[in-house]
Amino acid sequence: MQITGNATTASGDPADFVRIFSWPDQELVSTAVPAANGDWAAEIAATGDYGITYIAAGCQPITHGPYFIEAGGASDPLPTVIGEAAAGGFYAGDIEDGGKWYKLIVADIEADVYGLKWMDPRGDWPQAESNTDGPGNTLSMAGDARFEAGNHCLDYRGGGFDDWYMPARSELQVIYENLGHNKTPPVGFESGSAQAFSSSDYYWCSTQYSSDSAWRRRFSDGDEGNSYKNSTSRRVRPVRRLEFTP
Repeated sequence: MQITGNATTASGDPADFVRIFSWPDQELVSTAVPAANGDWAAEIAATGDYGITYIAAGCQPITHGPYFIEAGGASDPLPTVIGEAAAGGFYAGDIEDGGKWYKLIVADIEADVYGLKWMDPRGDWPQAESNTDGPGNTLSMAGDARFEAGNHCLDYRGGGFDDWYMPARSELQVIYENLGHNKTPPVGFESGSAQAFSSSDYYWCSTQYSSDSAWRRRFSDGDEGNSYKNSTSRRVRPVRRLEFTP
């Protein structure tokens, strides 16, 4: 079901982000970026009680709710085959986060970019220390110019969706295990193929390693380590996820 609203500041400017979350457990469900006039829209998959938080630079976040929202109508089937096109990208595996399971969707190769910094200038960012909550890690960077890689992911609109983010450490590991070049990846993701991850460059995770560094992984052999947050020799590729019941 699509829900809509309007989010503007006292000066009439649109909010930077809208976060929709499950009221009982505070789990993030969806995000939206308001248009210039403040109008926004987001998709809700399940009936329940939800909260809505408006986020704008220089302002305190404002939360409304709970709202009871009844979702209806048929939804697209969940993907089951690694590498199949789905939900604006390609299915790359499953992960558990906070007691819930999610299908991971990697963005099209068009969104795979080189040279963006994790954080510049470097500094401690404890809001991005989760190994499994990529959305939470990345949303903590929203609208802050220091975080080039994270905001690239948040700004991506592949498939018309606005809930893309930079994968957390364990999420990127799952993606590597299924799409890594030495893991018998599906057609289209073999080294040098149309949707393949880079065979030489490392990819950023949204998980902080230390005050100076963040985790990164290479897809040719799975090598994992950390790099200075202001490094420009790394790649990033957005992901999104779909909740499901195993």
